[in-house]
This record gives sequence, C-alpha cells and structure tokens, in this order.
Amino acid sequence: MTVVDRPRSAAPDGQQRRARIIETAGTLAAAGGYDAVQMRAVAQKTPVALATLYRHFPSKTHLLVAVLNTELERVQDRIDRQIVRGASPYDRLMRVVALLTRSMQREPRLTEATSRALMFADGSAAADVDAVRALIDEQFARAMSIGEPNVEQLAVGSVIGDVWLAAMAAWVSHRLTDEEVIARLALSIGLVLGRQSAGDLF
Repeated sequence: MTVVDRPRSAAPDGQQRRARIIETAGTLAAAGGYDAVQMRAVAQKTPVALATLYRHFPSKTHLLVAVLNTELERVQDRIDRQIVRGASPYDRLMRVVALLTRSMQREPRLTEATSRALMFADGSAAADVDAVRALIDEQFARAMSIGEPNVEQLAVGSVIGDVWLAAMAAWVSHRLTDEEVIARLALSIGLVLGRQSAGDLF
C-alpha cells in the first residue's frame, strides 16, 4: 500500500519530525479549517525551521493531503477491527463506508481543509493525491474481498471512491446532510453491485 506521509528518508528523526508536522497541521485544521493552516504557523507550533517544513512539504496542499492520508490510515485500523467477516460483500462495504464517513464527519473543519486540498492539488502533488485515492479505493475493495482484492474489486472500489469523495465534497459545502451522504452511498453501492456478476466479483 502506498503511504503519502511516509518520509523519503528512513532516519527515525526524520520520520518523527514529519509526523509532528502532520499532527500540528491536523490540529490547526480541526480548529479553524483550511485557512487556519498557514505554513509559518505550522513551523512555529511544531516547532521546526520553515525551511525544514518546506523540505518535507513543498506547499500547504502537499501537507494537507498528507494529513488526510494519516486520518484515513487511522480509520483503517478501526475498520480492520470491526469488519464483520461473515457478512455479505454489500453489508461489509456499507460498514466501511459508514465508519469512514462518520469518522470524517466528526471533524468537519478538518474534513473541509483536507477536501479542499485534494480538490486544489495541481500536478506537483499528483503522486500524493494518487496515493490517497489508491488508499480510499483499496479500503472499499478490501471490504468486498476480505483479503487481497482482485482487479474487478479494485475497479468497483474506485467507482465507490469517486462517489464517496463527491458526496463528502457536497457535505462539506452543506449540500448534503450526514444521513444523505450515507443514503447516496447505499444507493450507489446497491446499483454497482447489483449490475455485476457475482462470479466475476466474488
């Protein structure tokens, strides 16, 4: 699995510094949203030199995408503990969607900040964004497979990932309520799985 916030250097000090930067940025975002995350403020509160911060994260967008990756990996730990192995693929996928969505909805300002970063990311952050998307898609695909997902399951996971990101963007902009997000995902998952051959996917 590709991890966005994995340091380029294997040095423990570098890993710890990077983790502290991400934690600081997440705290600022949770308190004040996207606009509250200023690179100078992150450097001061971590604390690290501003040049060191930019060496790890070339822009605020890169930093907030890394924050999102960290949050998704924390949710994955809960998913791994709570997934119901004997349930149907639909039920498992809905369980993962609910866990992931509720987790993001508990921190609306943090979700707003990371969602905006994901939408604003340009080509320089493409690799980081792709890694986050791969993590989201794999979370959904693994719910269907309970193990290493196959190509078809990854494709379905990608479709559900698209719908989930769109629904969360609508939630952040107050165009969908908490329950409407879940309802939209439930409908989408039912339609996608209902149109697939059980033999092809499972």
